[in-house]
Amino acid sequence: MKKLFLLSVIIFVFLSACGSSRDLSNVKTSLYGHWTDEESGAHYYVGDGILIQVIKDKVEEKTYKVLEHDEVKNMVKIREETESGTVFDREITFKNDKRETAEVMIDASSYKIGKTEFGSEAEKLINERVREANKDNEKKHDWKYIDDKQRP
Repeated sequence: MKKLFLLSVIIFVFLSACGSSRDLSNVKTSLYGHWTDEESGAHYYVGDGILIQVIKDKVEEKTYKVLEHDEVKNMVKIREETESGTVFDREITFKNDKRETAEVMIDASSYKIGKTEFGSEAEKLINERVREANKDNEKKHDWKYIDDKQRP
């Protein structure tokens, strides 16, 4: 009976240690994994420089780069870019040191439309209008960490 109990404890400890490969050592790697925005139903899969957004059945893969990060404030700011060249900034602030929930702000004034069928002069005008219309507009979302998957 004691052997069975001891074996059970060893197995439990082993499985607990193998449970998560999530790196919480800094805010940049804490972002890696599968997140959801419960309000919109969107899912986000984040890896090193890649962010995959899934809304309903639409999957969009984007690249991102870290613009700044602050370990004390638990914050990382990224610039996302779509395949067409559309870019915008997202500031992610983890709500606690477990980094399982985050407040995500989209800086709408940073939004820049990528290549369009209208040509470069029209793109400049559109981008100016979009930035002007959104200069004081930030969109806030709450993300919840689901698991360590970096792809759907």
